[in-house]
Amino acid sequence: NLPMCLTQNMREKRIFARWWLLYKEMLHRKMKKLIQIIFVTIIFLSSCKKDLPPATQTGANTFGMYVNGVLWIPTAPCALCPSGSASIQFYNSLAKGLLAVSAKKGDEELFFYVNTHYAIGNYPINKIFYNAPMQDSCYYYTRYSINSNCYSYRLIDSTKSGINITKLDTINKIVSGTFFMTLSNFQGGQMNITEGRFDGKYY
Repeated sequence: NLPMCLTQNMREKRIFARWWLLYKEMLHRKMKKLIQIIFVTIIFLSSCKKDLPPATQTGANTFGMYVNGVLWIPTAPCALCPSGSASIQFYNSLAKGLLAVSAKKGDEELFFYVNTHYAIGNYPINKIFYNAPMQDSCYYYTRYSINSNCYSYRLIDSTKSGINITKLDTINKIVSGTFFMTLSNFQGGQMNITEGRFDGKYY
């Protein structure tokens, strides 16, 4: 009869409503858990992301740059430099205080030279070592060597380079700065070095 049918329909609706609430609660819990997992993953990946070293001026032995947009941090010790840092040397006997910097990552190594005039400020990067004749060994050039091939990339145009010496402490022998340059190879390819920075003690 009709009253019994109505009663049964109401029971079915209540049962369906309870199951629907239970389903929504389970779905909410799953979504909440999923959001937590995504959040933790993002935090973890962010903490693992490598970036340039801080721009310090304390002689912290740090070095970093971007090579064609890819982060480049030294990983192998070059001659006379700490692992993960750069070799920084002043040639005090030469005019204008020649600064020589080199850093190595695996089989790749950057060398560059600049006349600092013993003062902070902006300078172009030298194409060649002080007074070195152009026909001399490629080791006199500002260059980026790959697999010990010092002709891989060289600085051809000093106007496409620059260095900003931000600190030069001749008492504690600390030098810090930022730099950029565009190097070329014999095939016409270019290498863009940007956002370079270093902070170290020179010898």
